[in-house]
Amino acid sequence: MMIEIPREAILSTLDRRGWAQENYGDLSPEGTGPVCLHGAIRLCDPVPGDAFIIEQVWQRRSHGPDWNDSPDTTEAMVREYIRTAPNITDEELAEVYGPQWREIVALVRRCAVFTLDECKAWDSAWAAARDSARDSAWALVVRDLIGRHGFAQEHYDTLTLPWRRVIGPLHPDDEEVDRGE
Repeated sequence: MMIEIPREAILSTLDRRGWAQENYGDLSPEGTGPVCLHGAIRLCDPVPGDAFIIEQVWQRRSHGPDWNDSPDTTEAMVREYIRTAPNITDEELAEVYGPQWREIVALVRRCAVFTLDECKAWDSAWAAARDSARDSAWALVVRDLIGRHGFAQEHYDTLTLPWRRVIGPLHPDDEEVDRGE
């Protein structure tokens, strides 16, 4: 599943828009003005959602938003990192996200392409919809701990039920739930 870094697209975006610190910039399709490294990645998202994954992995590599925004970081350093940063391997994804890394990548990618109807259904499924995706992601991260440390299947089900009712299972071993279709 390796995630390839869209080096040329990111560099081209920085050529066109300029580089900034402490500012993701205007990320709308018609946006103008400078963007930070991670804003440029979001504008060049190789697969919808991968920009968020890349940002987290690069943060672990000490090249996340804090690095971009450091007074010691220059545009030349950012461009050099883009040119030389290795692609993100499955092994690295497992280090960052744990044993359920495949399912977490799938969840992030799925969130990135929600339709308006899914967002409306999501709001109906859980009043605090923006928290539901986060809760589902956290539950998925610790899914391998079910039955240990006081984390039970019921806890996992409570945290993931809104997602599973609207979108479907998060993990291949999740039981189907009534989706009201």
